[in-house]
Amino acid sequence: MIACWLLTLVTAAVEFEAVTVDGMAVRGELREFTADQLVIRAADGDRTLPLAQVVRLNRPGVLPVPLEPLGAWVQLTDGGRLLGRGYTTAAGTAAIPQADDLTLSVPTSAVQAVRVKPMSQEMVAQWEQIAASAVKADCVVIREENSLDYLEGVLGDFGPESFGFTLDGESLTVKRAKAEGLIYFHARRDPQASTFCKVIDVLGSQLNVASASLSVVEGNVGQLRMQTTGGVELTWPLDRLSAIEFPAQYLSGFKPESVVYTPRMPSATAIAPSVSQFYRPKFDRAGDSGPLRMGGREYSRGIAIRSRTELTFLLPEPFAKFTATAGIDDRHRPGGNVRLVIRGDDRVLFEQSITGNDEPVAISLDVTGVVRLKILVDYGSDVSAAGDHLDLCDPRLFK
Repeated sequence: MIACWLLTLVTAAVEFEAVTVDGMAVRGELREFTADQLVIRAADGDRTLPLAQVVRLNRPGVLPVPLEPLGAWVQLTDGGRLLGRGYTTAAGTAAIPQADDLTLSVPTSAVQAVRVKPMSQEMVAQWEQIAASAVKADCVVIREENSLDYLEGVLGDFGPESFGFTLDGESLTVKRAKAEGLIYFHARRDPQASTFCKVIDVLGSQLNVASASLSVVEGNVGQLRMQTTGGVELTWPLDRLSAIEFPAQYLSGFKPESVVYTPRMPSATAIAPSVSQFYRPKFDRAGDSGPLRMGGREYSRGIAIRSRTELTFLLPEPFAKFTATAGIDDRHRPGGNVRLVIRGDDRVLFEQSITGNDEPVAISLDVTGVVRLKILVDYGSDVSAAGDHLDLCDPRLFK
């Protein structure tokens, strides 16, 4: 389940820039961040942005480029990665220093693999192949001339000078310098939660985050407290962040598996192909032409659908959440009277009448496990209504 964010920041020490789906950029102090919207205190006052419209939050001028020597490239079991100055473990907990005043603690049960030495591009390719292999035990990766190999056993504590390793039943103390990297054996498991956002730090670390909160501690230093999709809890100062991304895909970018248009009069079922084409849904533009326009604003992404039309989308990969805003296109209000039904496979997820007198409707649906997403824009209760032009704006799928 994607957790709601409630972020409130009372310091102007760290500036962010919000980039929206329409390409608009709003820069200033981040004041609030909820599941529905964020508020940025810009030069001209507070700006409220619907979160569904936000693609990315940047730190202006801050790129994820390591300015400090790296000594650890840590791959997490949920697909995230942490970069740091070094890597040590004790009693099942890994310590990853990132700065003089910041050391991250991560359970080794959440670590898939860790590289502890710089490598050439060729060596990195070998490392990634070994790290992705289906190992049957913990592994120590070693270098033999210009190639990498590994030994299987049981890893113990990994210290600054040496580490414990059990090989063929014999407990050994091995010099740390002999290891190029470590691979931890874990039973295969899926992430515990879906990804709501991706957090990127100044070193290039990337975390798949399920939930987070923002706090202000001594000295008005903002900190982002996160829980990854693998269940790891981490805290980063805001000045260590580079960007926050919202990894969503737009349904309007998918090709529907099927589109079925049914005219109002049964006798008109055998309609000419040109007429059928005229009534087909339009993607990322209005049904008549131009941009989608609803509730007094324009949208660059969405689907314009005439009643009665049913679209079926075969989702190419698993998603956890579907969001959109639905309403009659402004060009046809106050006309319009439709019944919008959204199904996940054969289960009704959303059903509501929408007319030209209604305000746009915010839709947020759990689509976990859904293979086919079906959207039906049916004729409404007013059979005499004209202008049944429904806009499904910003239809986004989140993992």
